[in-house]
Order: sequence, then C-alpha cells, then structure tokens
Amino acid sequence: MNTRILALMLLLLPVCCSAQSLEEVNMISDGLSRKFWIQLPDAPGNLDNNLPVIIVLHGDGGTGSGIAAYSGIADLAAAHNFIGVFPNAYAGGWNRAVLGDAPADDLLFMQDIIDYLCENYSINRNRVYVTGHSAGGFLAYRMSIELADKIAAIAPVAASMYGDANNNGSAYINNYLGSGSFVKMPILHIHGDNDNTVAYPDPNHQPDAWSEYPLTGFSYPTCGENTYNPANVSDINPNVKKITFCSTGINSKEITLIRIVGGGHGWPSAQLPDVATRIVQFLMAFELQGQPVCQELGVNTAAVTVKLIPNPAKEVVYIQTDQHVKAVRLYELTGKWIRDGKPGSGELSLLGLNPGVYLLMLETETGTSVQKLVKE
Repeated sequence: MNTRILALMLLLLPVCCSAQSLEEVNMISDGLSRKFWIQLPDAPGNLDNNLPVIIVLHGDGGTGSGIAAYSGIADLAAAHNFIGVFPNAYAGGWNRAVLGDAPADDLLFMQDIIDYLCENYSINRNRVYVTGHSAGGFLAYRMSIELADKIAAIAPVAASMYGDANNNGSAYINNYLGSGSFVKMPILHIHGDNDNTVAYPDPNHQPDAWSEYPLTGFSYPTCGENTYNPANVSDINPNVKKITFCSTGINSKEITLIRIVGGGHGWPSAQLPDVATRIVQFLMAFELQGQPVCQELGVNTAAVTVKLIPNPAKEVVYIQTDQHVKAVRLYELTGKWIRDGKPGSGELSLLGLNPGVYLLMLETETGTSVQKLVKE
C-alpha cells in the first residue's frame, strides 16, 4: 500500500467509501476518439503500485460499460486487487484479422490503453490479461498472437479465432501458430455446447486429433498434444465440465476448455455462477517476464506546495504551485472520476458540478498532491 497517499487521504476523509464506480476515459488512438471504462480496486489515492490489469472485451454491438455490468468482473476488482478495463469497440465491432479490419486499429488501441494505465496508475506490465465475450473473445485470441509480448493470459468466452477453413484464413493460422514466432499462451476457453452463433470447439464430445479448433492449434506447439486425453476431463458441477489440453509446467502453459452443457451463446453465469471468479483466478496465476517497469505512484507533500483559490469555489478554482503540473484530476469522494483539468493551465472549471466536497489530485514532476475542494 502507498502509505503516504493513504495517510493524506485519511486526513482529508475521515470516512471513505470503498466501493468504486466505473471511471470513463476518452483518448485519441490512431487519430480516432476512443472510449473505455476503468474499475479501480480502491480510491485513487489508496492504490498500490504494480497492480495487475484485466481487459474485458464486449461482443458485437455491445459496450464496455455493458459487459462490466453483466460479466461480474468489475465487482471483483477490490477483492482481488486488480484494475478492470472495459473498452468500447469503434462502431460496435472489433478488428477481424481475416474478414477485414474495422476502420480503427484495435491492437494499437489496446497498446495505448496499457500505456495510459502505466503512466496514470503504475500498473504491472507483466500482468496484463484479456478476456472477452463472443467477438471480444475473438479479439482476445488475436491479441494472444499479435501482442503475445504484452499479454500474460487470455480467457475467451463463447468465441473462436479467425483463420479456420470457414473463412479461408489458413494463411493466418500458418503465419502464427505454425511459425517460429509462436509464443506459448495460457488459455481458459469457456463455451456452451449448444451455441448456435459461434460453434463449440468439441462438438463430438470425444478426442479427435486436430478437430478442437482453435484449442489444438495452440495445444500442439505448447505441449505437443493435438487433442485432449479423456482422463483429463472432470466435472465442475453436473452441467459444467473441465477439459484440459495442456497443464502448466516448465515448458508448457495451461490450455483448458470449460464446457457448459446445454449452454448457448450468452455469458454463462446461470450455469456457472462463479464464472467471473474462475476467469480472474485463472488469469492472475500467470505472469510475463521482462516488461518495462512503470514509474511508481507517489506523493511528496513536502516538495509539492499547492494552494486552491478560492476554496470553497463556485465556477472555477485556480491552482497555485511552484511545480510544473503534469495532470489535474477531480474525483467524487467515492473515487469516481469527474473531469480532468488542462495541464499547465492553472485552473479547473467547476461548471455543472453539484455543490459538495470533491478531491483534486495534482501530479507534478516531484510527486502527487491530493487536496480537498469544496464546491458551493
């Protein structure tokens, strides 16, 4: 725990709410306006350094805030101490490697999100994970190949990978899964066996060499298995089975299929109530090595002198400090982000805000200062 920030927050807030709201973030990526939501595990001033990140991708036509609501993953951020990220696709759909990419570059967008989190939240770049539902799971598979140096594990739900015979993408498979550049990736694939939208990968419910696409495409170069061993099938409950293709070892990474018996294309929380917990626990068991370290969050109250004039304020507050201001962020007491100020401008508009108490976080070259601000 960053005890200096925590102590300062406790001075400002005798009682602080632990439940955090989704924070909306807008950025320009590849010249396009993109949006994502963040679920923090604690109030901004209380965050640990080096937090893991789970990126959660919605299906076609969905939204980041939508999958945050129905997946249950956002609700686990505090208990498991990770940052949940819920991006919006551009025009509702993610890039398709074989059928033609959308106008936006989603792989670049994901890298921009990781960079943003590194700069603003000092995340652990070795512990960035991806899960996704339907088309979001397709993008998770693509990221496991094309961003394998940045993603530690994936958990696609009701998804597959572009490149099978049905969409004439064998070259895509050969270029990656069959090439010397393949990187072993832990995979937890969750799928209903009655999915009429995206085919369940083991329709015959018995081992059949090279038939459980895309899992066998990954399992063979990972652990030498082109199907699964029946001895590695177990029951989670009467309607859910666990099918292991590869186990984690010195030269292997776990690749597992979770079969939802009779399940369709929806998120499987009805048949598997703890599906979100299983995804989080699986992902967070793995870690990359050698990613660059993000600069630690910190607060140096002795070095950062800040005055807010006036305080209380009605329409605008002026920020006086002897430091170069890198970022100004305004939060509710619950930790919900409200707005950013323009770095270097020395002022923050309060127009449109309800009267009350807010937290203003000021980041400078030497540290971070958290100030209580009263809006009249």
